[in-house]
Amino acid sequence: MDAMRRSRSCACTTIEKKSIEDDRDELSSDPRRDIANRMRLSRYESAIRRWVDALNERGARVLVEAAVHPEVRVERYGFGDNLGHLMQVIQGTSGVTEWFGLTPKSVQFEIAGPVVFESLESSRSSGQEGPQGSDDGSIARVRYQVSTVGFANGGTWRYELADDDRIAWLAHRPDDLPGGSHQERRPSTGSNSE
Repeated sequence: MDAMRRSRSCACTTIEKKSIEDDRDELSSDPRRDIANRMRLSRYESAIRRWVDALNERGARVLVEAAVHPEVRVERYGFGDNLGHLMQVIQGTSGVTEWFGLTPKSVQFEIAGPVVFESLESSRSSGQEGPQGSDDGSIARVRYQVSTVGFANGGTWRYELADDDRIAWLAHRPDDLPGGSHQERRPSTGSNSE
């Protein structure tokens, strides 16, 4: 009986050690890299929260300036017949402030998923205007939800940060509307172009 207890004890100890070792293998072998990745994620999460705050406050200038780089480039994509087509380019703090100001007061935006990174190298073409992204070259992606009385939809924001941790580039890609819809190109706002 003592022999059985010892073999069970040894088996349990071995299993526990293996489980702990497996857990350690799942963690990075470089704790500095883990800390750097958590810090990078925190920077991108904070930036998109500032974006949503400025948007929900309809472009309060001080909130927009906290959220976006002065030379920000926002690409607004369409829905319905224009799903996936670039509809408008909004540039600079004044353009974003004006665009946010067009949002009706009853409309609310919120983050609807985790921030994830698409790549370590920028997929934007080098010919695009706007500030260069931060040194880490990351493009983040996050789902958003937009709602008002009797309506809810969502979409995806893809974005890069400038070295000052404000948004340098953002692609606003709404999901298609249920039942389809036709969308007209909007006039330029601020220093916007198409």
